[in-house]
Amino acid sequence: MLELLAERGALHEQSYLEHLELSGLSITRINGIGVDPIAVEQTLDAMRRGVPIIAQGALRVGRWGGRADVLRRIEKPSELGAWSYEVIDTKLARETKGNTVLQLCLYSDLLAEAQTLTPELAYVVTPGSDFNPQKFRYFDYMPPITDESGIALSRP
Repeated sequence: MLELLAERGALHEQSYLEHLELSGLSITRINGIGVDPIAVEQTLDAMRRGVPIIAQGALRVGRWGGRADVLRRIEKPSELGAWSYEVIDTKLARETKGNTVLQLCLYSDLLAEAQTLTPELAYVVTPGSDFNPQKFRYFDYMPPITDESGIALSRP
């Protein structure tokens, strides 16, 4: 059963990537399955080049790491140049659950470190959505930022 779910998940992700290609976006795929230094460097190199879509982008900061299904270039300046990236994850569940949002937040944290800009949004693409992603505002799901005295500060 787990193998079947993994296969269905991979097919859903592949279908979304094909949808992006048909819309005219070129895709750079990061091979492998782990978050090893080679995959991370390939991801960072693709980001520095400003490629439109990075599939299976490998990100790591310290002991935290992961592979985002899709990193999509947006035209918002960062340390990379006149662009930056946002996270898109493909999921089989029709309803997005809390653990998925936490996963998006982790990937967004890792991405923020790589591009020195925190992405404002992250997305989930579910089946039956015509590939229209659900939007999640990163700062709505993170713990409050406080000053030295513990008073909550407003988020962007």
